[in-house]
Amino acid sequence: MRVINSIGQDQAVKAMAEIIYDHLMSHPKTIIGVATGNTMIPVYAELAEMLQKNSLDLSLVRWFALDEYIGVPSNHKSSFRSYLIKHLVIPLKIDESNLSLPAADLAYEGAIKTAGGIDLQLLGVGVNGHIGFNEPGSLKNSRTRIVDLDSKTLESNKPDLKDLAEIPTQAISMGVGTILEAKKIILLATGSSKREAIHHLLQYSDRKESPVTYLKNHDDFILIADELALPEEYLKL
Repeated sequence: MRVINSIGQDQAVKAMAEIIYDHLMSHPKTIIGVATGNTMIPVYAELAEMLQKNSLDLSLVRWFALDEYIGVPSNHKSSFRSYLIKHLVIPLKIDESNLSLPAADLAYEGAIKTAGGIDLQLLGVGVNGHIGFNEPGSLKNSRTRIVDLDSKTLESNKPDLKDLAEIPTQAISMGVGTILEAKKIILLATGSSKREAIHHLLQYSDRKESPVTYLKNHDDFILIADELALPEEYLKL
């Protein structure tokens, strides 16, 4: 595990965007697993700005979404499809046909394998340590599946779902095992609300109570965190 300690959110965002850009530049035909959530919005905006200044051909890049709510229409602004169209597809000028969304069965696993496997997986982390929607209790070998959302996740996501008549309580998520098969994984954590999850990641390994800890022993895993997300004892890493 490599830790990049950033001073402030802006520096952390830029560090992640630069890694993604460098990967796209050196791998014009690549498979990228994309995360959603508020943490990733400035990353995609920074990446779009980099591509405006120094454009790359992204026509051969495939993008696989990490998760999606169940019960939210795909064209609703609260769906992750809409999020990715708004923050990724349009700004990066991606052909939407190159974006794949998770299905509620193992067909998604097959699509990833047929594409050649994920080369670079982008992640955020939940306040309860979830990655994707692999909530506490998820197993290390879990695959893409329907999951019940944890109460902490529902509370954290409620502001983004206020326009829905009913708050979704389930989602489809890549499994932990699916994520761990990516050749390279980058996780971005910013803000004090993520400090406990990052403490668990840095302190422990393979604890189902905090699924983010499964990432620790991956062969090529980078944690990018700002000073608010990193516990004080790790600020000098």
